[in-house]
Amino acid sequence: RVSLLKEIVVRDGWEGLVLYDSHATTEYRLDGRTETPPRPQGCWKWKPIFEDDFIVRKFEPGTGKNKDGVGKLYLSQIDPATGKEVACGEVADLGTFTKRRELALTKYPFVAQVEFESRTQSGALRISKLLRIRDDKEIAGCVLPESHRGISEKKK
Repeated sequence: RVSLLKEIVVRDGWEGLVLYDSHATTEYRLDGRTETPPRPQGCWKWKPIFEDDFIVRKFEPGTGKNKDGVGKLYLSQIDPATGKEVACGEVADLGTFTKRRELALTKYPFVAQVEFESRTQSGALRISKLLRIRDDKEIAGCVLPESHRGISEKKK
């Protein structure tokens, strides 16, 4: 049953799915801790996470504690309808400081695998995280998904 519900969430573009156990007691934390959102026992939350490969041609330097590394990477993909490269926003969740420093020394452009919760109509990612650099993939293989093809025509 849960797999069917997950399919509906993805198919209909819902933000996520929350299931409550009608036989479970409801408990909310009142101790002021906010590291994790309070979730009643018997409540399960699932959000679809997507991933794709993106072209990275440039980065923004980090600031503060990340000043010797990368602050964020700028992402793009190729629109197969036009062959043009389309900006897909940025990713700032890059991992550890060591990883940020390595990215500053990496040869650009490169292909990055990024996970994200959703895309806007313009193709930008929402809530994204760098997974890894794809040394095994060519830039030409980073294409927009079917749902966003032809978007470069709209961005004129």
